[in-house]
Formats: sequence, C-alpha cells, structure tokens
Amino acid sequence: MSSSRAPLLCVWIASALAITAAAEAQPQPGPLPPGPGVVTGRVVHPAGPAAAAGVPVVLYALSSSGEPGVANAVSDEQGRFAFEGVSNDPGMAYLVGARYRDIPFFGPRVVFVEGRTETNVIVDVSEPTSDASGVGVREVLVQFEWVAGRLAVQEIHRLRSAGSSVVVVDEALRESTPAPFETRLPEGAGDFASLTTAFDDQIEEHDGRVRYWGPIYPGGQDLHFQYTLPIAGPQTPVVLSLPMGTDGLSVLTRAGGPRVAEAGELGAPQEIELEGNGFRVRRLANVARGAQVGFSIALPAASSDMSRIGIDRADAWIEYDDVQLSVNLQTQLVVDGDQPIAGTDQQPLLRIPLPDGAEGVELTGLADEIGAVERDGAVVVYGPVGPGESPFSVRFLLAPTPQGIAFDLRYPIEVKLLNVLVADTGIAIESERLHRRRPFRQGTRVYLHREAFHLTAGEVVRVGLRPLQRSRLGSRISLGLSFAGLVVCAFFVAQPLIRVRSTPRLPEETALSIRREALYEAIRDLDHDMETGKLAESDHREMREALRARAVELLRVERDSPPASPVEPTPGCPQCGEPIEASWTFCSGCGTRLGDAG
Repeated sequence: MSSSRAPLLCVWIASALAITAAAEAQPQPGPLPPGPGVVTGRVVHPAGPAAAAGVPVVLYALSSSGEPGVANAVSDEQGRFAFEGVSNDPGMAYLVGARYRDIPFFGPRVVFVEGRTETNVIVDVSEPTSDASGVGVREVLVQFEWVAGRLAVQEIHRLRSAGSSVVVVDEALRESTPAPFETRLPEGAGDFASLTTAFDDQIEEHDGRVRYWGPIYPGGQDLHFQYTLPIAGPQTPVVLSLPMGTDGLSVLTRAGGPRVAEAGELGAPQEIELEGNGFRVRRLANVARGAQVGFSIALPAASSDMSRIGIDRADAWIEYDDVQLSVNLQTQLVVDGDQPIAGTDQQPLLRIPLPDGAEGVELTGLADEIGAVERDGAVVVYGPVGPGESPFSVRFLLAPTPQGIAFDLRYPIEVKLLNVLVADTGIAIESERLHRRRPFRQGTRVYLHREAFHLTAGEVVRVGLRPLQRSRLGSRISLGLSFAGLVVCAFFVAQPLIRVRSTPRLPEETALSIRREALYEAIRDLDHDMETGKLAESDHREMREALRARAVELLRVERDSPPASPVEPTPGCPQCGEPIEASWTFCSGCGTRLGDAG
C-alpha cells in the first residue's frame, strides 16, 4: 500500500531530533560526510527572533550511496545556525529540522547546486495548540491481506489541518481534552500495531478505540496502523466505523488475494497498480461523521490437503564461539498443484519446534507471506502457502557451555535432505543421524558439512558440538610434526600393501605403483588440511610440491623399468592358501600340519 512520501522523510529526522532534546549550547558534530560545504539557516518563530533562540537543530544527510550522517547544532539569539565542513556533492541530500517545545519541526530538503559551497534554509516553528477544530480526514485507505490464518488489515488516515499551529494535546490534559484524531476498529480486531514510526508513542488503542494525540502539522499528515480480524467462514463481514468521517474511503485488495464480496455502499471495483503490484479498489466519497460502512471479504479458493505440502530441503547454518551459538535454519517448503494451501487458527499447517533455550528468534525470507510466526517455542505456519517453492528462514541463538552444546532439530513432516553446516573454528560435530561430507570453503570461512536424507515426520536429529582442545605446541613445531606424520603415514600405509601385493596374486601391481598411490593419498590429506584451515597456504604449497615431486619421480622410474618376468606359482597351504616352502612341516598362517594335510 502506498502512502505519501513527506511523512517518510519526517521519520528520519524525527528520530534524530529525539537525540537533541537535551542538546548543549555548543554544536555537536556527528559523522557527516566532510567537504567544503556550509549549510546555514534560521529558526523562525511568529513571535520574533528571541522566541527562536536556543532551539536544538539537526542536519541529516543521506548520500547517493546510502551512507547517512547526522550533526547537531543550537540556534543563537537571532535564531541562526550553521553546519560547516560538510560535503557539497550534488548527489547528497540533506534534511533540516528543529525541536521546539519538545515537538519536532521539519524544514525543507536541501541539495547543493553544482559548484556551490553554501546553501541557506528556513525552519518554521510555532507555539502548539490543543484546538483541533481545524483537523479533518481527507482520505482513508484500508487494505486487506490473508496472513497467518487471519485477515491482516492496514489503515492509512490522511489528515488535513487548516490552522497555522501544530495541534498536540499534552499528556496532562488528555483526561479532559478530546484527541485531535480518533477512530474505531471493527469488531473482533486484535494485534494492533502503529506503523507511524516517528510518533508511535502518541497513538494508542484500547478496546478498539484508536486515538492520536499529535503532533498534527499545518497542512496535515498520514497516520498508519494495522490489526488483524478473525476469518468467519467463506465470507467475513467487516464494519468500518469513521467517527470523524472522510472525504473519500478506498478499500484495496491484492489481485489473487482476498476480495470484496458484498460491497454494500462501496463503488464498482477498479484495477490499479501500486509499486508494481496489481490491486482491486472500491471507493466511497463523502462519508459523514460517525458513519459506518459495511461489506464482506471473501478468501480465494484454497486447499487444506496436507499431503500436498512437503519440505525438499532444510539447511542449518551454525556459527559457534565461546559465548553463543547462532543458527540460521533455512527451510524450503513446496506445495504441489495449482492452488494455495492454508490452515486455520486452530489447525495450522506446520508447527516446527525450536530447540530448548532458543532466544532472539527472527523470521525472514517469505515468512510473512506464508503466515509463519513464532509462538510458544515453535515456528507455526498458518498459510496460505502458494503453489511451488516458498523458502523462509528462522534465526535464533543458543547459549553453549565451555564443554560444548547439544540440541535437537525436528520437523513435523518428512524432510528429503537436511544439511548441517558448521563454521570450522575448531569444532567437533557429534551426531548418530548425520553423515560426514567433505568440508568446503565459502568466502573466507570453512564449513564442516554433515547431512541426512529422508527424515521421517517427527524424527529427532541430535546435533552435538564440542570445542577441540587447542594444541600447546608452537606453529613451526606443529607444522614439522604434521609433515613428518604425512611421510610416516605414507610409509606405513604402503608397507602392508607392498608386502601383500608383491605376491603373485596381484602380478599386475608393483611396489613402485603402490608407493606412488600412497603419496597421492598423502597429497589429498594435505589438501584437506589446507581447506579446513589447519595449514597455511604457503606451507601447503611447499609441502605439496615436495610430495608431488616424489610421486613424479616414482612414476618416471616405474615407466623406465623393464617389464617384470613371469613369476612361478608358489605352493600354498591347502587350508588357508598362505604361501609355503617345500621344507615346512606346519603352515605359518593357520598352523595346519602339512604332512597330515597331504
């Protein structure tokens, strides 16, 4: 849903003005982009310059690259202020505001002209008033969505204010003074939340009554809030109450989403486009004060067949240090067919338990679109979930102990593939269900990889993480021992193979080829140590070249050697087949008396 741009600019500067409420007399420069530019200006009060003295002023900058900056100042006895040493880049946009009587006032948007280093602005302030007789509602926009088994409703009330003063009611007067703006929510509304970011502490809801205490600036502004309604069968009746009336009411529904079924007094539907999305809108002009507008909302066709929803893949990305463990659990939902699937408040589609002790839970991806919320220690998916793939993520934190941590992952339906990917900071993974995969590098991090196929519904996957003991040896000593270990390992791997394979049972293999294969295996182990961060790249290169040179030399010797002569068959034990000599009485392999065995 679109709203006017002016309040969005005000949100940025109102947040900055909150910091300046207790500003000192001297300017407090912030991280503004530096340069030769100077922004000068005056705070103007209808009562004259003296009334504009000592007013906190803020300059907010936003560059074309998105880098923000803020600086603070205080007006002098004539209401003047200056921000020096700022960038005069024409691509830099500046917003100026002042805080008078604890109310933020907004000046114009400032951009330096090419080649100029000075610019001047005026910020008008005035005495506030609690007289709201000039306040009215120019337009009301109401949008309906189907989210988490309920109707999600957003309302934007575009106010007008005919006076020249800011309208605001001080907290001490609110018991005896009407609110400048008031409306009522439909019956059954819940989950109220203000979306008027800069002034959300001034808008309140109690028992369906919504009041805003100001400020309302000359000319007007937008108020934005949301709530939910329970779904009551195929069609949900809605009654909008408008105590202040409005010049125009617009009811919007997204194409393919809920629709207005019984329109009541609303006009015929029109197709429009907002921010690249298609909408249907029905309008009603000149709604009188205190009027009610009734209609009904119907949901699009959807299925509740749980056999159509599945999980193709789930990836658990884990970062582990001594203080906390961070998990980003990415889940790929898939819905077959051409209809969305949806649950209800009482019967959600999925309930994915979170590990015990999970904190700081955050849902991202398509979580909002599929009606996924955190509730009672689980991620609950209500739908609707559209056909095809719907990826979403849940991030959470766990508190490990010095000895490590163990936690459970569980899904209520089959998961075709589960990946557990742990940043390798010296961690051992312990799990009976997960299979080892080769570590891999992503960016500057190396991740240990474990996987499991075809998790059944409700199956528990226990993941244990344990810090490895740090070696107390020096890096050069450890490196030398690693290299020596590789050589010794290659030797001992090769010796039994040489002893066994030199027998006539494998005449096509030679001792040279077996030694060469052992060197190849040592090179592969060396590559693995480098990929997992256990070996520096320079040391890896030096050691790998040494092993490779030995393998190449063995290959050359092997190729230059004459073909081996045929080997006469050696007699073997009739019981175990072990080679024997003609003079032996007993077999060295099984102890059989050779004479008795014939």
